[in-house]
Amino acid sequence: MDGLLHADIDLEALRAWRLTLLGISNKLRTKAQRAAAMPRFIAEVLPHVATGGLIRPAVDRIVDFAQPHKAKAGMEAGAGVGKIVLRMTGAAGKRMEGDALNTLVATRRAMLAAGALMLGGCAATPAADRGAARTELAPTGKLRAAINFGNPILASRGTGGEPQGVSVDLAREAAARLDLAVELVQFNSAGNVVDAVKAGRVDMAFVAIDPVRGADMDYTAPYVIIEGAYLVRNASTLQRNEEVDRPGTRVVVGRGSAYDLFLTRELKSAALVRAPTSPAVTDMFLAQNLDVAAGVKQQLEADARRVSGVRLLPGRFMVIEQAIGVPKGRVAAQAWLSGFVEAMKHSGFVAAALKRHAIEGAAVAPLRPG
Repeated sequence: MDGLLHADIDLEALRAWRLTLLGISNKLRTKAQRAAAMPRFIAEVLPHVATGGLIRPAVDRIVDFAQPHKAKAGMEAGAGVGKIVLRMTGAAGKRMEGDALNTLVATRRAMLAAGALMLGGCAATPAADRGAARTELAPTGKLRAAINFGNPILASRGTGGEPQGVSVDLAREAAARLDLAVELVQFNSAGNVVDAVKAGRVDMAFVAIDPVRGADMDYTAPYVIIEGAYLVRNASTLQRNEEVDRPGTRVVVGRGSAYDLFLTRELKSAALVRAPTSPAVTDMFLAQNLDVAAGVKQQLEADARRVSGVRLLPGRFMVIEQAIGVPKGRVAAQAWLSGFVEAMKHSGFVAAALKRHAIEGAAVAPLRPG
């Protein structure tokens, strides 16, 4: 393939000439090239095709023979790894005639035309859909991805100040699959990210799903689930999350964060105080002698190790679903990214990224039903 990571294959021509696709090669000819590719193959591909040292056929799902449209939809979504098997049971296993046979043949042709070739967790997207997604995700010629350092689960700065984290990895992978250059647009708060999406200054953002934000952007399904927690002083009388919402309690939260939006709706008696960013919450909590700090559990745990005399309340007050958002109305972009997210969860890419960046307390979101 001479360095090309993506290529369109004319499946109609392939079928018409009755050709067989045996495999592809990116020409990793030298031992050094093969050795460099092996760690990722072991981490991201091998777990899906091998058990106990034995290679096994990878079956993504089994669909009833009478419902081939479901198999087609799954292949087009690009959310699977391995084969989709049509199971024949009962009357479906007998000779098909008339309308039933015509339906099956028509669906099979549509499935072939969809270009659903799977390799290592990546299903090919129909060329028209991929082209439309590229146009909507890169109106300036490059994919501008918002990276929020205000949430340490998603992103942080490396020793040289470079962006790193699961959101950075996903942004680069999405750009690579679309053959686009990527620009990592850096922010320190979720509120600023949302403002940038509204203003059209970024093309995709890694944000928590929230109905208020939904007025200005469309989401994929979540790729990571994280927890929101409360931090108090050791001497505080508060012992449970349910005790926070009472008159006289002042809760500090990062302005525009998912916690701010959630607590604005949910708190009936306690008063909200807003810090400029989520990382500034604990320092403002201490400096202004406030009662409770609210935010990402992992951030508050790190703050508790950094300062003395504070503790986290047990459990969580909310579960946050982190997803990829795009400006409202970019239908093709949202559809392509939705399939991309499912493929990244299914292949182990998200789990590997969390492990690689030593992120604890966050979980890979469940696969989307269907």
